Amino acid sequence: MPGWVVIARFTLKEIVRRRIFVAVVILTLLLLGLFTLLLSALVENLQRVQPADLSLLLLGVGALMAVLASWSVYLQSSLMTLLLTAGMLSGEIEAGTLVVIVPKPLHRVEIVFGKWLAYALVLGGYTALLELGFLGVIYWKTGYWPEGVAPALGLLELGMLSLLALLTLGSASLPTLANGAMAALLFLATPIASFAQVVTQITGESTTVERIRTVFELLMPADALWHAASAALLPPAAQDLIGLHQVQHLPIVGAEALTPAMALWVALYIVVLPVVGMLRFAHRDL
Repeated sequence: MPGWVVIARFTLKEIVRRRIFVAVVILTLLLLGLFTLLLSALVENLQRVQPADLSLLLLGVGALMAVLASWSVYLQSSLMTLLLTAGMLSGEIEAGTLVVIVPKPLHRVEIVFGKWLAYALVLGGYTALLELGFLGVIYWKTGYWPEGVAPALGLLELGMLSLLALLTLGSASLPTLANGAMAALLFLATPIASFAQVVTQITGESTTVERIRTVFELLMPADALWHAASAALLPPAAQDLIGLHQVQHLPIVGAEALTPAMALWVALYIVVLPVVGMLRFAHRDL
């Protein structure tokens, strides 16, 4: 059996046994239950009022809730990625675990790839189940199912993989605390730059702020991927209604699909950063 398969299998078992993973899963189920109760109460109130266009109103509520719920999925998936993978390699180096594993007939590249694969499978499954769970509840209560579910889910998964790629490189190069802090700061700074650009678009010239936002998006493309995912979830009529085409890059929703240049950058980002992390780990003193 290849070494990376062995590492991936043991890493999967380790992830499932970790208390933080179990705690996050339980809290996620509670959140999904609370969301169901909230949406049920909202729909019941609308049905009690009995407006003439109830079915259309429910579809509008469903479209709004689909974006807000998917934004919640994006945040939860990113938080889960940060919590689980900040110490993917550095945590075991600090604990001295890898000193025992490395002398065995395993290439260091196999260790990194096996761990990356295990985390990608767990976090990808978590993201998909959570997104489909929220959208399933929305469809059950309002009858709304977004046409762009498949591309939106794919973009959410790519956002998770981009954050995982950065954390993999950081975990191979930095202490756990520094790696987590760096990724968290970049993750938070990008939507702040988007909000700043909205303000400057309203008040005047925004060229400098746009350049800064572009730099942050290149460093942390998860935010651009989320904006493209929200655009896939919102029908064009809803985008026109809230004026997304007039004001671009709102912190929560977007109206533009992913550009080919950005798609290429994301692909390189997701592949190159873990590879650099593998090379860095292969020469790191344990």
